[in-house]
Amino acid sequence: MNYSRLEKWFWGNRWLKKLIRIYFKIIKRDNIGLAKVMGVNIGSNCVIYDDPTNVFGTEPWLITVGNHVEICSGVEFVTHEGQIWVARELDNKFKNMDCFRPIVIKDNVFIGAHTFIMPGINIGNNVVIGAGSIVTKNISDNSVVAGSPAKKIATIEECISKLSFDGTCLPTKNMSPLEKKVYIKQVHKEWFHES
Repeated sequence: MNYSRLEKWFWGNRWLKKLIRIYFKIIKRDNIGLAKVMGVNIGSNCVIYDDPTNVFGTEPWLITVGNHVEICSGVEFVTHEGQIWVARELDNKFKNMDCFRPIVIKDNVFIGAHTFIMPGINIGNNVVIGAGSIVTKNISDNSVVAGSPAKKIATIEECISKLSFDGTCLPTKNMSPLEKKVYIKQVHKEWFHES
């Protein structure tokens, strides 16, 4: 096998793996760095809101994530098939077998909270996946999907056209939470309950 030095280091020793995780999660606060050390092929300008050791499962090296991908909390990538568990008991030829399929996420994708991405899935460019979805089929470019199983509910163009400049879309992207609160309170006092 041709393992990188970092992969050997990360996967080779249970205690060392814990120390590396502490370094990236607590000291450096770098989920992208930890995902890369685990073997995920990940592009630039990505955000992962959860612990990569939970998100990318047991075969992170089978996962490719493009550029500008946001992965919310509770998302799980599953790269192995579960039915092999039962097959091992029913047929000896499966006794020592596992079944795997890679997952590929292209560029400019948003994956909502608590979404499951199943084995062998390819997700195209410019895709929004609604929270709580279970993705069991490939998703084409420029799609918005949601549900269990996830189904296309709109094109990305239809979704963007519904974004409103009636006071609900506000220029707060680079503000701190406190700055954001002050700004929104100035614009929409009616959204705040004074005690």
